[in-house]
Amino acid sequence: MTAGETVWVGLDVGGTKVAGGLVDGRGQVRERVELPTRAEAGFTVSSGQVVAVARALLERARALGWSVGGVGAGFPGPLDPVAAVLHNPPNLPGWDGVRVGDLLADALGLPVAVENDANAAALGEARQGAGCGFSLVVYFTLGTGVGGGVVCGGRIFSGVRGAAAELGHLVVRAGGEPCRCGGRGCLETYASGPALVRRLRAALAAGAGPDTAVGDAGAGDLPAEGPLTAEEVVEAVRRGDPVAVRVWQETLEYLAAGVVSAVHAFNPDVVVIGGGLASVGELLFGPLRRLVREQGMPYLVEDLEIRPASLGRDAGVVGAAMLARDRADGGC
Repeated sequence: MTAGETVWVGLDVGGTKVAGGLVDGRGQVRERVELPTRAEAGFTVSSGQVVAVARALLERARALGWSVGGVGAGFPGPLDPVAAVLHNPPNLPGWDGVRVGDLLADALGLPVAVENDANAAALGEARQGAGCGFSLVVYFTLGTGVGGGVVCGGRIFSGVRGAAAELGHLVVRAGGEPCRCGGRGCLETYASGPALVRRLRAALAAGAGPDTAVGDAGAGDLPAEGPLTAEEVVEAVRRGDPVAVRVWQETLEYLAAGVVSAVHAFNPDVVVIGGGLASVGELLFGPLRRLVREQGMPYLVEDLEIRPASLGRDAGVVGAAMLARDRADGGC
């Protein structure tokens, strides 16, 4: 890039970190800045971290002679993207009722576009990632929660109140485990990283027996008690641990039920799956594709593609920047 070219600031705000980037007109992230959110310290501190990332990017753009066309930001919901107001987001204590669009515009002196973080990531993947070239993209992200978004014709499907495509809260087991959204049996309670660990622990507590490396601290790499990560569970699956394999298979069945429900509702031509659990590759995608084809209406799944996300950590940043560029171009 040369001096005078235009970039857009993309912010991906989470409960753990604030990631930001300067994104050029081709959707490429040219510069990155990241800080811990420090959400536990409350609104004043965490909002300061968000603004600090944005200001650092603006300073970098000025130093390089680039023009900044605007700012886009993805925040964890619930969020009204039209009014740019957060509604008691569980990952950002103290942010209830905050007009995040106004907050950033006042601090930065630039036009700001705001969206749910999963929707922003979905837009990034649809425009510049694994969903590029498809007309209707359904996006799932599997991490500490399960997020989702739907992009049709290059635009986010937002719904009446800006909260459409909460795919992590599709019910995959009626009357199932309680979810932090207030419902029961949501996909998030069965297919997120923490859910995988919790369900493995429950299987062990129910009497998995000493034939499993997970359950026998002396026989395997994983502790019978104490901290355990989803990555460690996946490694146990790769080793063929019988309890880990059973819980993993159940997880894939729940995920397939969520994907099939979304496919039946939206009739996409591609489903893109990102997040930490998606990084395991064919251990997830092979069985998932088979289960979706077995469970879905043939007419809707016979030509359906299910792809891993390709932008990685940049999906939310790129999508947020695309929102800012759309706003600058007069789009919605």
